[in-house]
Amino acid sequence: MQTGSGVSHQEETLGDHTEFFQIWFEPDLQEAVKRSPTYREFHQRDFPVDTYEGVTTKSVIGDGGPISLVAPVTMQEIRVLEEKQLIRKLQKGNCLAALVIDGEGSWTSNEANKSLSVRTGDLAVIEAAVNSELVLRSEGTNPLRTAIVEVPVSVPYRLYA
Repeated sequence: MQTGSGVSHQEETLGDHTEFFQIWFEPDLQEAVKRSPTYREFHQRDFPVDTYEGVTTKSVIGDGGPISLVAPVTMQEIRVLEEKQLIRKLQKGNCLAALVIDGEGSWTSNEANKSLSVRTGDLAVIEAAVNSELVLRSEGTNPLRTAIVEVPVSVPYRLYA
């Protein structure tokens, strides 16, 4: 959903196996108010998926994902098989928020030489002071499933106040 110049809505989830993830991004208001509110439902088949060496990346926003916003953001769903890892770059001035949907693992920053253990329900926020290389490792007996969102720490437009 993109609210454009404004929207009123209600939500309801149906079924026992519904997974629901909601996040709000603050857009460039000068551009967003020029757009009409939109709503679209997506299905699994709508999202491009790439699998390489035990890691599956589903693009949601940016990087070929079907969702386009008036905000500088990318979002992926990552699945890392047991004992496998994902190496991901994080540019200086950007922030990565990672919500662990299922499993256990760790985020390691090669530049800062720091490691952070994560498990189901944890939200890790990593800010890059320099261009960084992050490693996400699955460390449990089940695959690690994580939603990751990358945004700049500061944006070139005025935020809503």
